[in-house]
Amino acid sequence: MYYNQHDSAFYRNLAYAEHVILKIWGLSPWSLNTAPVKNPKNSRVSNSYKFSCLGSFYNILLIMIAISTLVYVLKTNKLSKDSPEILLSLVLVQCLIYVAFILFIVFIAISTIRQKMMIVILNQLKDVDERLQKCAFFKINNSNTIHVIFITNLVISLIFIIIFGFYHEIYLVPVLLSPTLITNWTIFQYSMLLDTITKRFKSINSTLAKLGDIKSYENSPNTFSVTKISLLRGSLFYDIVNLKLAYVKLCEISQTVSDFLGPTILLAISYVGQASTIIFYSTILVYLKIGHVDLLAMFDLFIVIWMNIAIFVLTNYVTKTINESTETPIIVNYLIDRCTMDEQVEKELDYFLYELSSQKVEFTAFGIIPLDRSLLATMTGTCVTYLIICIQFQSK
Repeated sequence: MYYNQHDSAFYRNLAYAEHVILKIWGLSPWSLNTAPVKNPKNSRVSNSYKFSCLGSFYNILLIMIAISTLVYVLKTNKLSKDSPEILLSLVLVQCLIYVAFILFIVFIAISTIRQKMMIVILNQLKDVDERLQKCAFFKINNSNTIHVIFITNLVISLIFIIIFGFYHEIYLVPVLLSPTLITNWTIFQYSMLLDTITKRFKSINSTLAKLGDIKSYENSPNTFSVTKISLLRGSLFYDIVNLKLAYVKLCEISQTVSDFLGPTILLAISYVGQASTIIFYSTILVYLKIGHVDLLAMFDLFIVIWMNIAIFVLTNYVTKTINESTETPIIVNYLIDRCTMDEQVEKELDYFLYELSSQKVEFTAFGIIPLDRSLLATMTGTCVTYLIICIQFQSK
């Protein structure tokens, strides 16, 4: 979804493909403009993100189609004449579909209305990269993990679409799958942004460690040692200034990302929790009633597991981003204590440390639920509790 002008052509094309996929789902209505940098010695590509009227119109069209589909489903809905127990589970599942469709509309509406905020975030990331590239020892960490997750997510989405196409009428496939898919891709979009931010924090820490000749940082980020007393020369002063400004800007971007996606993620987490409880409850109820579970019910279980994996990936990136941001003041403090340096550099590091004390990176769902790994324990406990209550109530 995001790339900087120093990435290879492969990473640029992959990021552009991610942008297109998210645009198809209505999650990135903005436009991505690329232009070659006018420098005969360098064939870099400059990218910028801008408001797109065409993308906004496409999203409005998606919303209108979703509303029309929801109205049609509500008017033509007919419940099965099975036993009351099976009927109850069907009612719950159908209510879940209606809620999911409403969320589908809300997610696209939020992406369309607040797209300028995301455009600012992406362009600020570009500015951060340009500032960091001025540092002597800076090197971006191009991990392929998020791209592997993207490709896996895309393949799984296509598999579910094909499978549901075999077992349902064509017009029912978007009705049953679109809300679930957009919820999953919304969570994944958040993870992609956090991956980009985490790489910048990690690169800042690595660059600071190189300034002080801290050899053990890459292998053991919690233990530092200096192999020799290193003189931080005045020539590195501007590197430290750029690193400080980039760090502060990344903290601001992190807060903006949390504000932009907070309401959406809160709704997505609520939906995943409800879907997990209802699908597991319905599956158990059907199994106890008829003694087996059909293939489509198994697919529903796989979809629920898939959405929970997306939550796990998100919480993992949140934790990694917070950990990398808290690592920076430790490294700066170590440089001040253990390295010999010019007075000007020492003052700038002291000011850097002072700035760090007022910066805090945290991600929440609309300021209500922390999105670190504690969210997994909360969701699991809540889901299991409601599941036990529902089963006990049904048995009575």
